Amino acid sequence: MSDIPTRPKSAPTTTSKALAQKPIARDLDAILKRLNKLNPGKRSSATNAIKAMFQFVEPISDEAANTILENLRKRGSLTIDPDEKIHFRRA
Repeated sequence: MSDIPTRPKSAPTTTSKALAQKPIARDLDAILKRLNKLNPGKRSSATNAIKAMFQFVEPISDEAANTILENLRKRGSLTIDPDEKIHFRRA
């Protein structure tokens, strides 16, 4: 046997991506801020952008992304015209 001291083994740790990353809050203000930066032109682009915001933590469906978009529209943060184009309210 060798005379080299061994280190004590530590307890196994959980290194899940979900635990390692800070969860993205489903805060409408934060989503609106990111959408303003991305400036999607159409509803489909905005829906894809919202889904991309949640893809690494907890993926959301098209329905959930559309619900978020509708909530932003109801708040008056943006408008969606009949051609599905999005117009952001500028402060």
